[in-house]
Amino acid sequence: MPMALKIIVVVLLSLSCSWAAITRTAKGTATDKVGTNNTLTVASVALNNGDSVIVGVNYRTGSVTSVVWGAQSLANDSQTVIYSLHNVAAGTNDVVVTFSVDQSAMAMFVTAVSFGAGNIGAKDVGSTDNATGTSTTPADAGIATNVASEIFIGALDTTGPRGDAAGTWSNSWSSGQRAGTTGGSATSNSTVQEGYKIVTATETSQAALTDITSRQWFIQHVTYKAVATGGAVVKDPIMRGVIARPR
Repeated sequence: MPMALKIIVVVLLSLSCSWAAITRTAKGTATDKVGTNNTLTVASVALNNGDSVIVGVNYRTGSVTSVVWGAQSLANDSQTVIYSLHNVAAGTNDVVVTFSVDQSAMAMFVTAVSFGAGNIGAKDVGSTDNATGTSTTPADAGIATNVASEIFIGALDTTGPRGDAAGTWSNSWSSGQRAGTTGGSATSNSTVQEGYKIVTATETSQAALTDITSRQWFIQHVTYKAVATGGAVVKDPIMRGVIARPR
């Protein structure tokens, strides 16, 4: 009597996260050197659903008491200089930085980051670094990303006017927005400039520039990662084995 074979196919499903391209959009800058104000505003910052908003600031004294987009507060990510808010609902609001005391010179930039359809942004754990000095080559020590899809955002604060040499970002970083005050002695001014790098594989990178005007500087950067919100994507089944059993 012929033997019938019962074929049992063992299949494993390959799961992976769906990473879309990260995009960054400049949203404006602001400066003030009146000396009698304790707030700084970039007006009418429009964001899309799921966006992140990143703010970098430079100021002279006191402390930052709040950074808001409309009624929503941004978190302090690095040394009261870089702030972020993630996964916003679409809208248009002012970004306002409030300080504990009036500032003799202050500057800020605002940047929006989209992490792509199905993803939102989040600060990567342990992903901040900073350094200070006086030279033409500011640099921090560097930090590593933890997932493949991330953006490094750095802020260079200098005690000098907007007319100083901006320098060049190193390590394949791109130059972002730059804002600074003018007038009076050079060192009575404050300038902030943004650098960024979008990566699609894990890596270690430092925020660094060459050829700025020699000034007292403070440099820091944070990495923000994409977080999938739609769950895992099932790819094609992969056959791992066949069992034949007589019946």
